[in-house]
Amino acid sequence: MAVEKGLQLNYLVEENVPSMVKGDRFRIRQVLLNVIGNAIKFTQKGEVFVRCEVHNEVDIPLKRNEILLQFEVVDTGSGFTEEEAKFLFKRFSQIDDSSTRQHGGTGLGLVISKQLTQLHGGDMTAAGVPGKGSTFTFFIKTVLPSENDSPPLPPPATPG
Repeated sequence: MAVEKGLQLNYLVEENVPSMVKGDRFRIRQVLLNVIGNAIKFTQKGEVFVRCEVHNEVDIPLKRNEILLQFEVVDTGSGFTEEEAKFLFKRFSQIDDSSTRQHGGTGLGLVISKQLTQLHGGDMTAAGVPGKGSTFTFFIKTVLPSENDSPPLPPPATPG
């Protein structure tokens, strides 16, 4: 969808991010796809940029082998006001009814994404500037792999 709209889609994984962590890759992927998908949906020109880094929140207790990964999705889309931001994480809510008609959606994607980040020991926030874009930031708790851990095997190929 980004290519069809002529958008740049860029990402940066900071050097402090380990090459492997343990977590629920399906749920993390679901959150990323939803937030990036929304950024693309509401951006008509410019860029969607995703950054991943280790989050150094001092108020969150971590075990010796845990780290917080932070993801930031920044776009040059329509943005929103502080007042409109109050509706972003409410069930069946959209900033305005015209976005539902124009872009579709149920108003559940961000609610579910925020809940998934909270279930993973993190949270999600959003900030925007009307006409300039928005930034969605979320972090999750992950576990560093032990020496005995290895990446999961890929799913078996389907015959065909």
